[in-house]
Amino acid sequence: MKSILHENRLSPFRILLFDFSQELTHQDVEKMKYLALDFIPRGRAEDIQNGLHLFDALERNSRISPQNLDLLKEMLVKIGREDLASKVDKFRRGKCAPFLVTRSFDGLNKDFDFCQIML
Repeated sequence: MKSILHENRLSPFRILLFDFSQELTHQDVEKMKYLALDFIPRGRAEDIQNGLHLFDALERNSRISPQNLDLLKEMLVKIGREDLASKVDKFRRGKCAPFLVTRSFDGLNKDFDFCQIML
């Protein structure tokens, strides 16, 4: 099944999480893993080595999603990464550069508005 998102564009949520994973230090990830022990089984938490693994585990447990970033923001604030927590707020407010994608479905052209998050 094809997504309505342009095949060559990443979702803003994925970009946000990837950017965070690049900016988190090993110590940051360890602190976040500790904070997430109520949501991620200890055995699974021990396997988490970086931010992407942590975000994947939180998503799998339905703790974060594009519409649900409260836990992520709270964790970032708790570990002293207010700089990244502010990016969550920008994401929520839709601080983005708009672009239009025209797609053809069943011979009909449709325009879809998307945005690229400006972090």
